[in-house]
Amino acid sequence: TIEPGVRVKLKDARIDVIDGKILAEGTPQKRIVFTSLADDRYCGDSNGDGNATQPEKGDWRGINLQGGTGHLFKNVDIFYSGQNSGGFYNAVKIGTRSFEFDHCRIAHTFYNPAASFENSAAFHGGSFMVDPASAKFTNNALYDNGRPLYTDVYYTVNPSNTFHNPENPSQKNSHNGIALYYRGGAQQMTVNWNISEVPYIVDDWLQVYNSGTINIGQNVVVKF
Repeated sequence: TIEPGVRVKLKDARIDVIDGKILAEGTPQKRIVFTSLADDRYCGDSNGDGNATQPEKGDWRGINLQGGTGHLFKNVDIFYSGQNSGGFYNAVKIGTRSFEFDHCRIAHTFYNPAASFENSAAFHGGSFMVDPASAKFTNNALYDNGRPLYTDVYYTVNPSNTFHNPENPSQKNSHNGIALYYRGGAQQMTVNWNISEVPYIVDDWLQVYNSGTINIGQNVVVKF
């Protein structure tokens, strides 16, 4: 359990959750921050080098939720992660279907253009991010990343999420878009693609069977 206002600084590190749980519930006035050890904006000069170093993208590896249920991140900032972690360059990597991220800011994540399409997404939901009832992702801001978000093709992304810095709308992501995990077979599911700020990105063939429905909203762009 991480209390409101707590700062966690990391260097070359990764937080793994295997069947446990993280409850990080900040408030708008007391946000919880995960950031680089070199980030002097929070709790001062923690690495004791004065102004010799500045925080850089990829200073630490990320948060790896590979099990457990009921993880909660609310009013949380995750900055300067994405260091190589077994070929993945993510701020958050999801391996559970039960989590909630609300009013979080995920920014300044390292992007490796040589990595595979999805492995360098700031928030890597993939096939686990399919049911919005249990995989809750609302009111979040993703900016100054490479690819910001990777979800299941049948996940309805809540339109409360934004893909720019709320304090500086011109600061977006270098590869802005919602990358989609291809789900093969006779999937008879329904999804709403209703985000118009960034495109939906499909990099594999997609089959929609029988009662399966993809509802595409106004002004939505799909890129292949």
